Amino acid sequence: MVFGRLPWLETAASTNVVIMVLDLRIHQLSVLPSSQGLFSARWSPNGRYIAALSSDSQAIMLFDFRTQEWSELAHAVAAFPTWSHNGQYVYFQHPGRDPS
Repeated sequence: MVFGRLPWLETAASTNVVIMVLDLRIHQLSVLPSSQGLFSARWSPNGRYIAALSSDSQAIMLFDFRTQEWSELAHAVAAFPTWSHNGQYVYFQHPGRDPS
């Protein structure tokens, strides 16, 4: 299970905005490495990646469990990232006049 705090909550200090992973098999909670300032995490269908938004919603970041590293997937105003069924794409909503 993957989850985190919303960056705009008054109670969430910037250091508290991280992505947490709960391993239900062993009941262990851990912080995803280098996930400070990221939120809205979504696990890929194959389990290899996590897509997340930067706290300012200006970038979609991708975590690779094999390399244990983040990379920028897209630099765009984004909301509600969602993986395609086959895990090949990450869709997102682009607010404003051109929501495509």
